[in-house]
Amino acid sequence: MLQTRGGHQVGVRLVAGDGHLVPGLPQPYAQPRVRGHVTPLAFLARSVVAEPLAALLRAGLPIVLDFYAGQLRAAQAAGQVAADVDAVMEAAMLFAFAQGLVNPIVIGHYTAEDAAALVEHQLGRLFGRPQAPSGGA
Repeated sequence: MLQTRGGHQVGVRLVAGDGHLVPGLPQPYAQPRVRGHVTPLAFLARSVVAEPLAALLRAGLPIVLDFYAGQLRAAQAAGQVAADVDAVMEAAMLFAFAQGLVNPIVIGHYTAEDAAALVEHQLGRLFGRPQAPSGGA
């Protein structure tokens, strides 16, 4: 258990550096939908109490957001996205949307197909092609 700056406890599960599960992990962590997300979630949890790691994550976010905004501006220039779309704001929203899907996927609320349908729906709205989510999403 980690202690956050606010006094909250955060549980962390890790996989070995070679991608194999740490012996003794509960069975749900052995499922493929979870395996690829456990280590990044552990680093995120650790960043709550480890300022150097938090600083690294904060420093990386503008790079990601600049890339997304650049892709949206290129799509605007190509006439694929409306000119009045705020590329910076939309980039931040897309990032937050994608991050918000991680936990529901990991716990099994959404399947990979559900998540893909949600992403396609959102991108369809942005690119002018609304898509209805399918399945249980």
